[in-house]
Amino acid sequence: QHLAHAQTNIAGLNVVKLAYGPKAFKFEEPWEVLPSAHFTMGGVVIDEWSRTSVKGLYAAGEVAGGIHGANRLGSVALSEILIFGRRAGEDAAKYAAGADAPSRHADDMDPERARISRWHAKHGARPIQLVRRLQTSMWKNVGLVRDQEKGMRALSEIDQIEAESAEMGFPARPGYCTDLKDAFELATMLEVARATARSALERRESRGAH
Repeated sequence: QHLAHAQTNIAGLNVVKLAYGPKAFKFEEPWEVLPSAHFTMGGVVIDEWSRTSVKGLYAAGEVAGGIHGANRLGSVALSEILIFGRRAGEDAAKYAAGADAPSRHADDMDPERARISRWHAKHGARPIQLVRRLQTSMWKNVGLVRDQEKGMRALSEIDQIEAESAEMGFPARPGYCTDLKDAFELATMLEVARATARSALERRESRGAH
């Protein structure tokens, strides 16, 4: 274990040598260290075939939880993707072969068409504006450094963004429309953001993962 750790450190210093030069490699001059985004550490409960509690929905890789706990390393995530990704694919193929095809009847699409029409009729903020505000709020209030006050502020801002999303709008465009994608994603992002902020409040201080 000590040898593996030493080899990892040497490999890291070699990267420093390439990026910052021989003086930084020898610690003769300072070099910059920045935090990076960690792997998403999962939360979706799966069985041995990557099945979730939602029939027909599979999860594999970083989104899956309960396999390595709350401190999964990058190399472990890769093996997890290879093993559970394959198992998910094999079982999903079997499930799809015997499942009924989803309905394509026009009436089943009416609620979504109505929602899109409402977005086209509104003149509020563009979806991407609200998405960016939500991302900024989550980073400032529920990021690496957090406390109870920031968590409460995050929940308040999530509520405000959700209220404004009722008035967001954008013009109809032919072909691929990024506004439409952002509008659909925002609702899901708000739900995940609220769950994350509430979970963080259970600790009230910066400690480990959500």
